[in-house]
Amino acid sequence: MRATLARRLGSVWNRADCAQKQDDMREELKNLDYRVYRPTEDDCDYFLGVIRTLSSAHLDATRKKTAESHGHPDSVEIVADLEYYAFVDTVYLWEYGLWKLKGILELIITTWFIPGGSKPLFGLKAKLDAMRIAGYTLPQDSYDELLEWAKLRNALSHAPPGPFRPVWLEERDLLEYRDLVVALCRRWRTEIGGHPDYFVE
Repeated sequence: MRATLARRLGSVWNRADCAQKQDDMREELKNLDYRVYRPTEDDCDYFLGVIRTLSSAHLDATRKKTAESHGHPDSVEIVADLEYYAFVDTVYLWEYGLWKLKGILELIITTWFIPGGSKPLFGLKAKLDAMRIAGYTLPQDSYDELLEWAKLRNALSHAPPGPFRPVWLEERDLLEYRDLVVALCRRWRTEIGGHPDYFVE
């Protein structure tokens, strides 16, 4: 993980507003059964592709809006600002990507490798520790790296950056995290336990 991503984040989550709006949640969203599909590490590339597509579409749309103003001396700063802030918008999508990839990893672990435990495993650390106890290989450097990413994801969840102040996550950062997740899942698939259907191509 790049050291610059580990810096302290600003903005504080407004818990009061969330509490006031809780009563307004649609009934069908309460107690949602979210375990409706069988996750694999391939899901990481699907969601990264979604982010890539949305990001490109937003930047392309902005360029089309500013195309006629390019070359006009009076519009240089305005065009530069519009295109810069459009780029900033896309950075927030990569922040979402980190949250999504971590969720995929946790769901893969509890669906395929250590399903149906006697008690729920809260947090990534508990799941990784359970993997080790179950006999799966998890090198210390990979363990530490996953927890560093989890720490960043938690910071983004509980103290999200405000408008125009993203953490500057980039696609290459998410690809680094994706590669770590995929490599571990593929290793675990060759080891003991797990759900037998996961091994069917």
